Amino acid sequence: MRWREGAERPSGHLETDYLAFGDTAEAAKRPLLHLTLQEVKDHLEKLIAGSPKGLLNGRGERGVE
Repeated sequence: MRWREGAERPSGHLETDYLAFGDTAEAAKRPLLHLTLQEVKDHLEKLIAGSPKGLLNGRGERGVE
């Protein structure tokens, strides 16, 4: 999510494609619960790199506001 300075709510977000599949909700959720923080960060970094200007905040800075 992206927050703007002084904002009371998020001003944007990025979404991954589906990260897991399964025959049941539980089967699909299981691998997600085992993602490491580094794996989650890697997914986020890919999304940031692919966003307009490769940024979330649009000011020439990587990262969230």
